[in-house]
Amino acid sequence: MILKYQVKNLKEEIEKLKAERDELKNIINNKDETIKNLQIEIGKIKSDLDKINKEKEEIINKYKSLQNKLLEIKKILENI
Repeated sequence: MILKYQVKNLKEEIEKLKAERDELKNIINNKDETIKNLQIEIGKIKSDLDKINKEKEEIINKYKSLQNKLLEIKKILENI
């Protein structure tokens, strides 16, 4: 009788542990999915930053070019 009770309790404990294991697996899977989504977002942000940096460099180069042209015009005007 005691053995049957112990077996029953052990089976119940096993079922509880299985349920807890399944719940933990689901939590891990959800976290993994979140991590993957965040990695995708980080990739997009990095790509956007690269584009912005390229645009910034182009603007800086255009500004420098315009500055040089203005200096040339200034010199020409000074000589008139």
